[in-house]
Amino acid sequence: MYLSQLKNSLSKDGLKPIYLIYGNNEFEFREALGLLKARMAGEGDADMAIMELSRDERDLATVMDLLHTSPMFASKRMVIMQQADEFVNRHRKAMENYVNQPSETGVLVLTMDKWNRTTRLAKAVAKLGGDISCWAPRTSGEVMSWISSRARSAHNKKIDLPAAELLMNLCQEDLASLESELTKLELYVGDSPQITEADVMAGAMSYRADNPFDLAERLMDGDLPGALRVVDGMMNEGMPAVALVGILRSSFRRLLQVRLLADRDGEAAAVRSITYPKEREMIGGRLARYSSNRVRRGYRALLEADVQAKSTGSNDRLIIEQLSMKLLPDAATTRPAGR
Repeated sequence: MYLSQLKNSLSKDGLKPIYLIYGNNEFEFREALGLLKARMAGEGDADMAIMELSRDERDLATVMDLLHTSPMFASKRMVIMQQADEFVNRHRKAMENYVNQPSETGVLVLTMDKWNRTTRLAKAVAKLGGDISCWAPRTSGEVMSWISSRARSAHNKKIDLPAAELLMNLCQEDLASLESELTKLELYVGDSPQITEADVMAGAMSYRADNPFDLAERLMDGDLPGALRVVDGMMNEGMPAVALVGILRSSFRRLLQVRLLADRDGEAAAVRSITYPKEREMIGGRLARYSSNRVRRGYRALLEADVQAKSTGSNDRLIIEQLSMKLLPDAATTRPAGR
C-alpha cells in the first residue's frame, strides 16, 4: 500500500504483525514511522511498547524474544529496525517463517533501502497488508499529483491546479516544505473546502508576503530599478528563479482574468470580484492602463521564462532581468526611473 492508504488501514484494521517500509522518499518514510508509532502509543505505555534497535542489538534471538514477549502496561510491543537490509538478508529463512506464523503480541517494523517485491518474503508481507511503498515523485506532474493527494488525504482540502503549481514552484518540489505550506493553508482557508491560487499567494509565502505583489506592482508601473531592487531582496533570501516566475505568472494570470471580466462587465464589477485587499489595491488602480493584449503578451513572456528557469544550467539572475524588461509597459523606456 501507499502512505496515503496507511492511515485508513490503521483506523479500520488496527496494527498488522509486520510492516516493511521501502522506497526513496525520506519524507514519507518518517511519516509512515510516525503513524505507526502513534498508533502503538495508543495501545499502552509508549516507553514500554516501542523499542527501536540499533545495529548492535539486532541479534535474531533477541528480536524474536522481544516480539513474543508481552510488555508491561501495554497489549503489544513494537520492534523497529531501520535500514534493516543486512538483517533481513542474513535471516531471510527465519523471517519467512516468522511472517507465516507471526506473534500475536508483537509488531515488527522494518525499513529497507532496497526491496524486491517478487520474493516469497515480500509476497507474504504484502498478503498480511504490511507492505508500505514510499517513492518520491519523479516528475513535476507527479509532484502536482502528490500535492493534490496530500491536500485531500491529510488536510481534507481540494487544491486547484494553478494553486498546486504555484506551491510546487515556491517549495522547489521539496515534500517536507510542501507539507508545511499545506498545513498553513489549511488554517488560512478555515472552513473553505478548497485552496485556490489566490490563497497560496496570500497565505503560504515563506518569503515576505508583500514582495510578490510589490514586484508585480513596480513592473506594471514601469519602475525597472525599483523592480530589480525587489528581485535582489527576494533572491538574496534564497528564492530561485522558477519560484519567482511562478509567483509573477500567478499575478499576471489574475490580472488577465480581471481584465477580461472588466471588458465584459465593467471595471467596477471586476474590481469588486477581487477578494484579497492587497491584490485589489494592486490591480484596481491600474486596470484601466492595461489592455487584454498587453497582459497576454506579459503572460506569454512568463511562460517562456518558466521553461528557461527549469532548464539545466540556467542563469537565474539573467532570466529574471530579461523577463522584467519584457513585462514593463511599452512607455517604460521614456518614463523616469525610480519611485
